[in-house]
Amino acid sequence: MRSDTERRDGLLLPWVVLAMACLGLMLLFPGGETVSYHVGWIALGLAYGLYPWPLRWAITAVIGYAAITGVVLVDRALRGIIPLEETTEIPLMAMLVICMIWHVNQRVLAFEAMDQVRRAERDRAERRELMAGLVSHEIKTTVTIASGYLDLVVATSPPSNARDDVQVARDELHRLSRASERLIRMMRMQEEFALEPLSGDGFMAEVLARWSAVAQRDWQIDPGAGLIQASPHRLRACFDTLIENSLRHTRSDGTIRLVGVRIDDQVCLGVADSGTGFSASQLESVNQHRIDALGQQGDDARSHKSGLGLAIVDEVVREHGGRLVAGRSAEGGALVLMVLPTHEKVREPAAPEPLQLAKAVEPAA
Repeated sequence: MRSDTERRDGLLLPWVVLAMACLGLMLLFPGGETVSYHVGWIALGLAYGLYPWPLRWAITAVIGYAAITGVVLVDRALRGIIPLEETTEIPLMAMLVICMIWHVNQRVLAFEAMDQVRRAERDRAERRELMAGLVSHEIKTTVTIASGYLDLVVATSPPSNARDDVQVARDELHRLSRASERLIRMMRMQEEFALEPLSGDGFMAEVLARWSAVAQRDWQIDPGAGLIQASPHRLRACFDTLIENSLRHTRSDGTIRLVGVRIDDQVCLGVADSGTGFSASQLESVNQHRIDALGQQGDDARSHKSGLGLAIVDEVVREHGGRLVAGRSAEGGALVLMVLPTHEKVREPAAPEPLQLAKAVEPAA
C-alpha cells in the first residue's frame, strides 16, 4: 500500500514529463500552441489537487512552466504568428493556478485541524474511560471492604440497637455503590458513539441474563425487536438505568419484563414492571420531554430518584434519533419505552398512539 507521500511524489515526475511534452508540441507546431499550453496547466491543477506537493515545489512548478512556455508565446507573438493578446494568458493562467494552490492548501489545513480535533477527542475519551474505570474500582473496592467488615460485625451478634445501626450503615453503603455506578455511567455516556447493527432480542436476552443473576425478581422478556441500529454501550447503559429504576420500585416477588416490538418503521425497546408506576403528571412530563421537572412534582420518591436516570436515557435516545415514551404496564406498574428508527437514517419518529402502544407491549401469552 503506497503512502500519500509516495503518491504525491509519484505524480510530480509524470507532470514534469507531460509539461516537457507540451512544450515540445508548442515548439513543433507554430500557431497551434493553445491546446498543448493549456493541457500542461490542466495537468498541473489535477496532479496538485489530488496529492498536494510541498508549497515551494508547487510555486517552482508554476513559475517554471509559466516562464518556459511564456518565452515561446512571446516569441510567436513578436513574429506575428499569434495575436499579441495571447500573451496575456501567461500571467492569467499562472495566477489562476496559484489561486487553486491556495485553496487546496486551505483545504489541507482544514483537514489537518479536523484530524487534530479527532485525535484530541479520542485522547479525551480514553482518559475519561480510564478515569471512570479507576473511580469505579476505587469506590467498589472501598464499599466491598466496608460491607465485609459490617457483615462481620453482624455475624458477632451485637445488641439489637447496634444491629440496627449496622444495617443503616450497610444500606447507605449500597446506596453509595448505586450512586457511583450511575455517575460512572454518566461519564461514559459523554463519549462519542457509532451506530451498529444489533439483534435487539439477543441484546435484551444478554441484559436479562446479567441482571437476573444479581436481583430476585420474576424476569420476563417479550422478543420482537429484530435487527436495530444502535450503540451497544449506550443502549446497555439505558437498559441498566431503566432496570435499576424498576428494581427500586418492585418487591422481590415482583415482575420486570423487557419489551421489544416493532411498530411500522420504528422499534420500541424498554422495561415494564409491576411496581408503583407513574402518576398522571409524571407521565405527562416524560411524554412531553419535561423530564427535568420530575423531581419538582412533590415528595414522591419515584420523582426524585427516577428523574436523573430518565433524563440520561432521554438524552441518549434523542442522540439515536428517537424519543422516550412512558405509560402504565400490563402488570400495573411503570412502562418506559425507547422508540427508535429501524433504519440507519437518523430521524425522530412519531410516538405511537397510546392504544396501539398498550396493545403492542402486552405480555406474550
